[in-house]
Amino acid sequence: MIRSRLLMVLIVFGWSTTSEIPSACPEPYRPTDDAQVLERLSFKATDPAARETENLRTDLRNNPRHLEAAVKLATRYIEQGRSEGDPRFLGQAQAILTPWWNEPIPPAPVLLLRAIIKQNGHEFDQALADLDVVLDREPTNAQARLTKASILQVHARYA
Repeated sequence: MIRSRLLMVLIVFGWSTTSEIPSACPEPYRPTDDAQVLERLSFKATDPAARETENLRTDLRNNPRHLEAAVKLATRYIEQGRSEGDPRFLGQAQAILTPWWNEPIPPAPVLLLRAIIKQNGHEFDQALADLDVVLDREPTNAQARLTKASILQVHARYA
């Protein structure tokens, strides 16, 4: 009885009993060019924060080593990544910090943001090392202390 109903449903939808049911999972799209834009992140042109973000991006395109603009934009991307739960924003923040990312002694704001990004990527030891450098330079940096405490708490290192 069930088999005959299944056969009727297959015939109604145009499938013969000998043909294979089409797959619900198509082949993944693989771009051939690294420069191809696959998706744009969600910014609205009417949003004042989006306008400011675009102004910061334009400033950085003209001067990629403008530290203040880079820190502001990377911070904005990190906050947006947290609020939307979208790790792509953390990648954007890291890309913004590229001019300083691998320097032996980057500026403290870059170290702090790098530590936050590394923490998010579960690179806890590297994040703690960056935070220790920030706290050596700026012992009262509240964000560095909070981030370090969060990492240590996750690892049950309460002391």
